[in-house]
Order: sequence, then C-alpha cells, then structure tokens
Amino acid sequence: MQSIKCLLGDPVESSQTQKKIGKLKEIVVDPDTGKLVAFLLETALPESWLSVLDILEFQENKVLIQSEGKLMPLDDLPRVRQIKKLNIKVLGAKVFTEKGQYLGKATDLIFDEHTGEILRYYIARPLILSPLKAYLILSRDAVLRIEKKGIIVKEPEKKAPAEALI
Repeated sequence: MQSIKCLLGDPVESSQTQKKIGKLKEIVVDPDTGKLVAFLLETALPESWLSVLDILEFQENKVLIQSEGKLMPLDDLPRVRQIKKLNIKVLGAKVFTEKGQYLGKATDLIFDEHTGEILRYYIARPLILSPLKAYLILSRDAVLRIEKKGIIVKEPEKKAPAEALI
C-alpha cells in the first residue's frame, strides 16, 4: 500500500540506466473504476505521462520504471486523456454524502501499488464540523461515485442511542 501524498514529488528512475527521469507531479484516477491510472511527471519534456501499469516498483523515496521509453504524451493514453477532459480531480476534491452533507476535502489516498485500486480516502474535516477529529478515513466501499462536483459517499450509519444498548 502506498500514500499518494508521500509519493508526489518523488523522483522516477530508469532501471536500465539508473538515471533520474523526472518527478511525480499529479495523479489521474479513473472515476468509473476508482483506480489510479497514471501520473503526470515533471520532466525536461513538455508533458510526460506514466501509466501505473508501467511502474516496476515503488521504492522508498523513488519510483522505478524500465526506461524513459515508458513515458508517453497524453495523446497516446486515450483513457487518461478522456478523464483529464472531464476535469475530475480526486486529490483535493470535496467530499459529500449522498444527501449532500459536506464532509471535507480528500487530502490523501492510499492505493494498492499492484492494482492501482484506491483503498482508503483521507478526508480533512473543517474544524467547525469536527473540532476534535481532524481527519475522516473512508474505505473504498464508502465511495458511491466520483464526479466533477466531488466524491460522493454513503450516508454514515446511525448509531443506536445508549439506552437501546442496555
């Protein structure tokens, strides 16, 4: 499992040349599958994209790929291009319940480095909503959909009153 927040800014290196190619700058999550599909890299080239499928290994403080040849322009990644056109962001997205209650903003994502599947969402709560609990951690099962408006999640389960438990 990997944290997106910890990965952004990490260098990407070629396993063939042991040369630094660039740094992870931005992520793209497929709103239909809830999977991380690509990274935008900060490189000397105008725009370089890296499919998650082309990553060999996530190491401590760096990402390893086979070669620079794995970097692609956006036009060569049709699904990523389509998602980018939708202008749907997951990191930094507002999070709402299905009834429209604002919960906070997604500040980090934990994903499975083998499948790209987002496993947990870390939601920063506004102090006014929750002065004692700064973060809300949601599993992927709580997410109903990801859209331009934000991340829509299931309503929290109502807890039974204390008297009902006796």
